[in-house]
Amino acid sequence: SHLTNIITILTCGTVTSHVSGTTSNFGREVAERSWSLAGFSLFLLTSFLVGAMISGLATEFGRRRLWESIYVLPMAIEALFLAAFAFGLEVHGQRIVQPGAGLYFMTGLACMAMGLQNATITRISSGVVRTTHVTGVLTDLGLEVVQFLYWLRDRSRPYPPGSPTSLIRSLHTHPTARRLALLASILGSFALGACLGTLAFDRFPRWAMFPPVLFLAWI
Repeated sequence: SHLTNIITILTCGTVTSHVSGTTSNFGREVAERSWSLAGFSLFLLTSFLVGAMISGLATEFGRRRLWESIYVLPMAIEALFLAAFAFGLEVHGQRIVQPGAGLYFMTGLACMAMGLQNATITRISSGVVRTTHVTGVLTDLGLEVVQFLYWLRDRSRPYPPGSPTSLIRSLHTHPTARRLALLASILGSFALGACLGTLAFDRFPRWAMFPPVLFLAWI
């Protein structure tokens, strides 16, 4: 998701994978009566919402038909959205997308794909994992670090004594340690995606979106 987000920043000058900043911009633009900018921010918010709704509809469609995997359809739709976004990159190359129909087309597709992905992964993980923003991830990471440090302190006490082997075994099974690893991997994936997206767009702008599309197709 962050690979897509960084490419939309580079090509369209706006974020698409998280909408907190977009909502703030919308409020400021309304207050300043910048109606064209406010309309664009509202379009981004609506596109993200529509993407989440498409995820819900596609997932429910599969569930009612008793599909073996109810998440195949939403992932396929996201792949189509990102493929269309990649087509837009092919058209524009390394040029900045100017305000107009092209900008709405590109950002709308990206926002819908991100809303669809976030809603789908949220449902798969029962609300534990969010893939389009790191605010909640960092918050959860801070809370889990405290719990983990308390757990380590309690283990260092003489009751009961623990050997290094048992500590390593406990790290593999303790829920806090496993959740820390999950949250840290999500945070690292965000940073890695932004880095790889920037490098890919700098070197191969027309092919930068192919890896995430192929990855979704593989899933």
